[in-house]
Amino acid sequence: MAITLLIILITAILVLITATFSRTLSKILALAGSIAAPIYLFLNYKIGDTFILNLKIYPMHFGLTEIGWFFGIIIFSLFILFTIGSFYEGNSGTYYFFALMSLLGAAGVLFAKDLITFFFFFETMSFFSFILVLKGKNEYAPAAAFKYIVWSVAGGYSFLLAAFLIISKTHSVMISDISYIMGWTKYLIFVLLLVPFAVKSALMPFHLWAPEAYRNSKDSFTMFLSGGLSKLGIFGYFVAFLVMFGNLSNTGHTFTFGYLFAWVGAITALFAGIYAFMQDDAKKLLAYSSISQLGYVAFGFGLSTFFSISASLFHALGHAVFESLLFLVVAGVYHRTKTTDMRKMGGLIKKMPLSFIGLLFGIIATAGIPPTIGFPSKWMLYEAAIIKGDLFLTGTIFLASITAFLYSFKLVHSIFLGKLHKEHENLKEAPLGYGFGTIVLLIPLFVFGIQPGIVLGKVYSIVKDFKMPDFSCTNSVVISKLGTFDARTIGLVMIIMFIVAFLIYLIGGKIYRSKQTDNYTAGEAIGEDFELHYSSEFYGFFRREFGGFLKLSWERILNKILDVVNILSDGLRSIYTGDGRAYLFYVILFLAIIAVFMKGRLTW
Repeated sequence: MAITLLIILITAILVLITATFSRTLSKILALAGSIAAPIYLFLNYKIGDTFILNLKIYPMHFGLTEIGWFFGIIIFSLFILFTIGSFYEGNSGTYYFFALMSLLGAAGVLFAKDLITFFFFFETMSFFSFILVLKGKNEYAPAAAFKYIVWSVAGGYSFLLAAFLIISKTHSVMISDISYIMGWTKYLIFVLLLVPFAVKSALMPFHLWAPEAYRNSKDSFTMFLSGGLSKLGIFGYFVAFLVMFGNLSNTGHTFTFGYLFAWVGAITALFAGIYAFMQDDAKKLLAYSSISQLGYVAFGFGLSTFFSISASLFHALGHAVFESLLFLVVAGVYHRTKTTDMRKMGGLIKKMPLSFIGLLFGIIATAGIPPTIGFPSKWMLYEAAIIKGDLFLTGTIFLASITAFLYSFKLVHSIFLGKLHKEHENLKEAPLGYGFGTIVLLIPLFVFGIQPGIVLGKVYSIVKDFKMPDFSCTNSVVISKLGTFDARTIGLVMIIMFIVAFLIYLIGGKIYRSKQTDNYTAGEAIGEDFELHYSSEFYGFFRREFGGFLKLSWERILNKILDVVNILSDGLRSIYTGDGRAYLFYVILFLAIIAVFMKGRLTW
């Protein structure tokens, strides 16, 4: 494990050196290092291996766990695709140095066995990803980066406070020793640990940094930030749950705390989905989509059953696949159109067919439709909610799924369907790097959707430590307390239905084929100044009817608090003027008040 981290570090240093004379060589080195590091790891280490790096100042404890392996595959794979896609963005060599250092931090978090090592690498990842956001694609990136680092610092302080309580109670820095803490202190520590993880996975109300950071970062990095680095928050959830609540008792404080956490996840999934379909910027829509889908993951953890946590881990993988796919497609579209404003797009289906296919199946997975990876995990989450028996909680998570259909349809219609703008008539497909990533991500999207048991077998080995198995599975069949789900049969039926619908379209669509630039209504030609593209007022009725409701947001609440703080600060500044005479007056006034209070006595 230490060698894997060393490979990444050495590669980063070489990239920084070569950046001074060859940008191309820096890119090649970054790609080579990102491939070599995981290959060495998975060829030379097995689950359960541990290692201590004896530094003079502190011995760092590392270990390869089942959950670390699971998320390691996700993060390393997406980093490779991010590096390939970023070749077309004109990044400097130093950009890849910062990217590799963020990967180093992420890998260190996955291997860390003690609190200090975990914190060091978690903050390393946060700092260098902050720089990557700062080096975004427009003038709004610095403001987005500042918001990101402020939230990250708040999460870091929360983690330090939790670590202080843990060490004071256990006299140990090992993460595994947290399990010895009992009573309400355990729940306080758990809440403090959740803050940095909730920030990283953008769980409401800690999500305020994500929309702008995703929107203004370089497009390929946004894919890695959303699909990869956000998984460190999920990894933190799981480790905290496993260490502190390994038996998942359904009584007492554990159940109550999990129930509240499930509500946080459900509300995140619902509200982020609503804000997603109200966006006109494709990347901001996907930012809220990412937040919403991670809400499902938190929801499953909160339900606190073997079945629901297995579904959460499966959905975390699904999120990494389909959300990364969508961000990668939008990155390719931006590369050609130079915009992410969906009101300025439309009709790109024939110009960018591979991108259309990637986005189409990406939104199908996001909406949880078979035969994609999004269906098995959501089916399991819904089953787990029904088994739990809470009507309102189940209704909320089902309502959240409707929002996924709404923003998915808006995304595909606004970009690829409708009117083709004249400036896009000679548009070409996205460059090879984006196309390669699209094809690669489509493979697990279908394979794990039809054969979910491949993933669930690995998830089962991770969750087995909870000692509460309540479902079984084969490669294509999942059996729960409520019923059986045959992914292969359902997938085959959906594929046949898709083929039949496509054939009907081909047969019935030959009556009249108009050009994408032709626009007629009621027999009258429409001029260029007429805004025909539907995305200009997509779901406008919702904005009109629920505009007041949509104004409610955590950001507005925090801004109000900030206004109050500013008023109080102005008041304090008027008192503390820096004039020594004013301070002398305050001292005399204070002594006079004390004299009156003590009635002239020198003693109490």
